[in-house]
Amino acid sequence: MSIRIAFDWVEASPSTDELAQSTMAALTIEVDGRPVTSVLDRRSLSCRNHVIVPLVHVAEWLVGNCWRLLYEVEDERTPRPGFAEAHDMSFVGEGFLLPRLTISPTPDRVRLRWMAIGPRTARSSSRNEARRLSIAPHCRTRFNTSWRQP
Repeated sequence: MSIRIAFDWVEASPSTDELAQSTMAALTIEVDGRPVTSVLDRRSLSCRNHVIVPLVHVAEWLVGNCWRLLYEVEDERTPRPGFAEAHDMSFVGEGFLLPRLTISPTPDRVRLRWMAIGPRTARSSSRNEARRLSIAPHCRTRFNTSWRQP
């Protein structure tokens, strides 16, 4: 089991948020070779396996929640306040569409779940349906070091 996070820088239109503008990228996330970031672009009527987002927000979320993503076990009976915001990547967006990818550790694995989303006002919508995959403990190191530019 592996998770791959890759990106290619893209030109962004002028913005008042200079940091977001300077970190705009085509972000691809794959789990075991299956794209989590696969979207249907309604404007161009085409499918692609990446989303266009400023990486600064993704990086802040990963760094700010690193411990929680790897070690905070979900209590499915009584959801903790703030758990979804720390474990579901769709909360990162800052107005950009990111996959509804939930990273939640169990006592012996890290579980990845994602599902298709598509708000009516979004220019694109996610194509993949719900998936559940678990990453064994020895793969946590791979998860921790998976950020790399192709």
